[in-house]
Amino acid sequence: MLTPSTRSLAALSLASACLVTACEAPPPGNTGGRIDPYRSTPADQFDRSVSAVTLLDFADVMSQQLAYELPAVLAERGHATKVVLEMGGIENTTATPTNDFRTIRRRIFLRLRDSAALRAQADVVEAVERMDAQYQRLAPQTPQVATTSARYDPNITYVLEGSFGELSRGGGAASTYSFDVTITHLPTRQIVFSKLYDSKQIR
Repeated sequence: MLTPSTRSLAALSLASACLVTACEAPPPGNTGGRIDPYRSTPADQFDRSVSAVTLLDFADVMSQQLAYELPAVLAERGHATKVVLEMGGIENTTATPTNDFRTIRRRIFLRLRDSAALRAQADVVEAVERMDAQYQRLAPQTPQVATTSARYDPNITYVLEGSFGELSRGGGAASTYSFDVTITHLPTRQIVFSKLYDSKQIR
């Protein structure tokens, strides 16, 4: 059993060790520049582009709504087989680089790929441009081999697209963003699903 004096010595030794360790550790709060990606910073607020946090929120909301609602929408279409979901284009009329929206579109697309309910109704396939480039790089270069990756029956093909707009005021001091995602039946051009997301940013 430890006597009071022994306990005091042990506590003193522990405190000394903590002091030594603290001297070797980085300052409190120093994360090496890494923070929660959903945490806003002055760089997000005052940059002329839309906040990265807004884009992440948009991707999360859209992917959740799509994964929840789209399976039922596709089931109602009455196809005899599973349909195909392709990644489509981006229409960007904001001051934000289009590459930012490509990143977000990709995030939504991969979240949909993770939805078991959606996969039961649709084959979520990689972008044509990406796979054509890989196919031409890897496939045998002979007349008997196709020069592009697979193409699917347009009657069962649906395309995920995004449109991103901005209403700017005060020389960019305030921007209202309007983002939308649509799922369109390729041959008929019928929009079978659409969702709108609005956000405002003050600089």
